[in-house]
Amino acid sequence: MRYSVEVVSSSKKDRIEITPKGIQVSVREDAEEGRANARVKQLLALHFKVPVRAVKIITGMKRPKKVIQINT
Repeated sequence: MRYSVEVVSSSKKDRIEITPKGIQVSVREDAEEGRANARVKQLLALHFKVPVRAVKIITGMKRPKKVIQINT
């Protein structure tokens, strides 16, 4: 399943919010050296109850708007 995800890095706390436009994920990590992307994958894996390896960023590796695929 593919999802449209908007990432907010350097936020006060980690959180996932489902919106009509897609999923908004806030992470405490900075958007440097892939740390925010790694945390996004971890949070989505916990939310969807799948292993982290099942969450893949399809597009948007260096942008806040991403398309993420979750294999179940």
